[in-house]
Amino acid sequence: MPKISVVVKLANQCGLHARAAMLFAQICEKFTSAVALECDGATADGKNILEIMSLAIPPDKEFLLAVAGDDAEPLLAALQQLIADKFGEAE
Repeated sequence: MPKISVVVKLANQCGLHARAAMLFAQICEKFTSAVALECDGATADGKNILEIMSLAIPPDKEFLLAVAGDDAEPLLAALQQLIADKFGEAE
């Protein structure tokens, strides 16, 4: 089972707020791999909106994104694209 961990940085203006957390979790739910976000010593399940929001990751903050499972690579690619696209938020 592949395990991949990368450090990512939020580029959107609002950080990982409710709408962004929902979009993140929705992508994770489409895959079987486990996803964890780690920031400032706290960890959240990437498939759990409330856990993601509890991290309160602000804009321009780096965090660790860890993915493990048979479809880890395409899941990580989808999440990295979501983050790069700033969760669809306007500039």
